[in-house]
Amino acid sequence: MNIPSLLILAIALVAVYIHTHVAEELVQVGATIIALLCLVLNLILAPLAIKLLIVGSILLTAKRASLALFNSLLQ
Repeated sequence: MNIPSLLILAIALVAVYIHTHVAEELVQVGATIIALLCLVLNLILAPLAIKLLIVGSILLTAKRASLALFNSLLQ
């Protein structure tokens, strides 16, 4: 299970590198789509503990951001 994840990560890193170093817009869009597909595949292949950690950190960050926005509106 580690080898497919590492292979997908390597492909995503190459896609991000291509996206940042190429001037053509069509190639950038293609590299972005490949990187996003690799992200989804890695999330599918990830163990449950890592998925829960990701979801928990997103929820905590969103809650903290909404509290900061609410506090700034009150002042």
